[in-house]
Amino acid sequence: MRNTGFLTTWFGACLALIIALLFTQAGVAQTAKPGPARAALQQFSAKLQTLSGQFSQQVFDANGRVIDASEGQIKLQAPRQFRWEVKKPAPQLVLADGDNIWVYDIELEQVSVRPQSFDESNSPLAVLLDLATLDVEFQVTEAGSSNGMQWLALKSKAKQPEFKLAKLGFNQGGLALMQLSDNFGQRTEIRFSRWQKNPKLKAADFRFTPPEGVDVVGEMAGKADITPIPD
Repeated sequence: MRNTGFLTTWFGACLALIIALLFTQAGVAQTAKPGPARAALQQFSAKLQTLSGQFSQQVFDANGRVIDASEGQIKLQAPRQFRWEVKKPAPQLVLADGDNIWVYDIELEQVSVRPQSFDESNSPLAVLLDLATLDVEFQVTEAGSSNGMQWLALKSKAKQPEFKLAKLGFNQGGLALMQLSDNFGQRTEIRFSRWQKNPKLKAADFRFTPPEGVDVVGEMAGKADITPIPD
């Protein structure tokens, strides 16, 4: 089942968390010995500038039924760029160029755009690239070990967070699983594999020009000649 609305609201928050976690940890001073999950995060993100890998994602409703599933490739580059490319079941692209987030639905021939800061606010993924914000934006607790992973739990301190709880599972390969629970009982699970640390990525991977003839809606950071999204 396709759920483009889910992509536009979930994606920015989710990726912001990954970026913040992975790319900002190097400069964070530790006052005590980290627990096993945080230590795994620190090891995975050490000296990290670029990252690429594969993902598979499932979204469950409040009754535990799968309402969305997809798989594809993810690329990240410090400090604020990412590319989330869905390959199956329907090709889609979510791209952050550092200023804007673009969501391109290839089958619908539609592009939506919004300032990147909008989706990065209070996001659990934002801590991967900037770990300095980890304890500022989230209540962070070690969540034990299970299924061969060490777990870190993040609860946003925001008054109106995108997600009620985010849990990150780490194994010997690094970040292996992310679980996100929202305020409506939905749960998202994202499994990561085939991570490559500091690969040489192309500048074009993080640039987006809407194809000729597609509808573009939204509001960009700075000037834009596009159609506003209706309220």
